[in-house]
Amino acid sequence: GLPVTLTFIRRSEEGCGKEVVFPDLGIRKALPLNEPVEVRLTPTKSGELRFACGMDMVSGKIVVK
Repeated sequence: GLPVTLTFIRRSEEGCGKEVVFPDLGIRKALPLNEPVEVRLTPTKSGELRFACGMDMVSGKIVVK
C-alpha cells in the first residue's frame, strides 16, 4: 500500500523500448530517448507486478511484499 515512483530512461533507439506498459494497472507511458520518465503507482496487493515494452517482447516485474 506504499506509493512507488519508478524512473525509466531509454538509452537506445533500437528495439521496442519506446514505451513501457503496466497491463494490470492500465498504465502506458512513452519513453523518449535519453529522457527520464517517472511512473507513479501504489500497489494494492502483494505479488508480482509485471511491466513490458509496447510489443510485450522485453519485460520485467516488481515484487510487492
